[in-house]
Amino acid sequence: LDPAITSITLTVGRDKSDAAVTVPVKVLSNSDNIFVIPESVSFAAGESETTLEVTFPNAEMGTEYSFEITFDSEYINPYKGASLSRTVMQRIKWENIGMGVYIDGTVSTFFGVSPMAVGLEIEKADLGSSIKYRFYNAYAPAENYKDPVIYDGYPYNETFLGDRLFVLTSTIDGVSMQVAKTGLDLNYGEMVIGSVYGNLSNDIKTYPLGTITGDVITFPLNSLFIQDNDGASPAGKNETKLYLSIDAYKASLQ
Repeated sequence: LDPAITSITLTVGRDKSDAAVTVPVKVLSNSDNIFVIPESVSFAAGESETTLEVTFPNAEMGTEYSFEITFDSEYINPYKGASLSRTVMQRIKWENIGMGVYIDGTVSTFFGVSPMAVGLEIEKADLGSSIKYRFYNAYAPAENYKDPVIYDGYPYNETFLGDRLFVLTSTIDGVSMQVAKTGLDLNYGEMVIGSVYGNLSNDIKTYPLGTITGDVITFPLNSLFIQDNDGASPAGKNETKLYLSIDAYKASLQ
């Protein structure tokens, strides 16, 4: 979250909406008691949805916090599963570091097509023990390219499904990619991408994290997975790379 944000709003729904009711909120966890969570949530008669605002005015920059809330069993239909919200948040100040180049190795492996260079704006946040990088719409449809061939989107996509955010985190252990929707649907449902390790497996030898050398982040073979409606598949043949500057990408071509 941007540092200016000090609250989030959750939506709470119910099945039976004929009468007004106030339902106590049950807090299961609250990191450092940083979150101010209402004691109850109220519905007016005929109202099937309402909101619950959680504030965190004293949250420190760069620190990850989480909370978990539910309701007592008497308010929950056991045949519809658990009524639970777990939220993890972090306030971060991002810095734009300019244009970089993303080269996907997952979709290209999955469908046997050539990897393509996509130009995009990259933002960076230095959190001390880790550095985060983020960018948007790496798989949005391409319209143009420039020399050397850097597209302004992904050439194999023809449909824009809306803005999609990608976040990488670099620590002493390596670089991970947060699981993200790609906005790419090749007739098998929207594809999702992310690090295998920590999401689908805890075998870091078989599914390694990425590495960063200079201005180049490299996800090696089997580091990332790509998933559609047919299930998840680790990337196998091509590396995925993020060049943190155009100059770094040009240097790789020499």
